[in-house]
Amino acid sequence: MIEGTPIKERTLYWRTPKQFALRKRDWKLVYTGTMDEGTYELFNLANDPNETQDVARENNEIVMAMLEELKKQIELDIIL
Repeated sequence: MIEGTPIKERTLYWRTPKQFALRKRDWKLVYTGTMDEGTYELFNLANDPNETQDVARENNEIVMAMLEELKKQIELDIIL
């Protein structure tokens, strides 16, 4: 990194056989299940780096936006 150069924002995506995860800024969404049926958890890593408090219920707009982005990433992953 060059000093004074802003860091480009990135979204990180990864998966295991039974889970998908998306990290964007301070937020991490973990989705467990299939694309047709599953559960999700949302963590604010700035406030909760150990991921002990699911804050999905209090942040529905963030969950919906991240689920949409996760769905697009999963579709790309399947195509590749």
